[in-house]
Amino acid sequence: MSVSLPTVNRLVKNAAVLFLVAAIFFAMAQYLLSGLESDSAGFPVHLFKGREYSGDFQANWNVYYEIRLDSERNLGLQEQNCLLGIETVVPERCAGISPELLLSWWVETGNTIVASGNSNDTNEGYWELKMGKIVGNFPAAKGKTYRVRVRVEKSSLTLQQTNPRINIKIKAEDLKWTYVWAGILIQAAAFCFLLTLILLLVFVGHGIKDRLNSSDS
Repeated sequence: MSVSLPTVNRLVKNAAVLFLVAAIFFAMAQYLLSGLESDSAGFPVHLFKGREYSGDFQANWNVYYEIRLDSERNLGLQEQNCLLGIETVVPERCAGISPELLLSWWVETGNTIVASGNSNDTNEGYWELKMGKIVGNFPAAKGKTYRVRVRVEKSSLTLQQTNPRINIKIKAEDLKWTYVWAGILIQAAAFCFLLTLILLLVFVGHGIKDRLNSSDS
């Protein structure tokens, strides 16, 4: 018994709709992830007192951004923790090693200062391929251009050996949820692609069955 034309049309139509939905989900995930990749700006700094540095970037999202001081891992881990001022687990380990990172910063858009602070206001650090200190954060509006300014308030020849660099990135909490939503969209796209494949296999199977039936008759 052959499959009716309306049934075949429904299979093809449903497969096409699922494929389109999967493509939309995947494109949305790519949009989120590409925005994260482009939302990063920065500039090198030399840790000599009185030096000032600045960099511009355009925000892609209505989120908070972090101002980070990146440093290469070329000192002893404990010494680098102490010099950056990010040793919070056992502060006694820094006995005799005072923090040497001291920066003041402010963020402008147009002629307006939207945030300002000092690296001593926080002791939050991070340990990735590079390690460093989050010296501050500020809210940004999508589409606006911001200028981040940094002034070195204390010289540090030791930390200068780590090739310090200021980086502006989306705050970790906002970054986490963006990755979560991108992951959900990718999984939804994969599920729709799988259903599309199943419908196409059903369509092909019915075609083979019809040919066998035709040859038998």
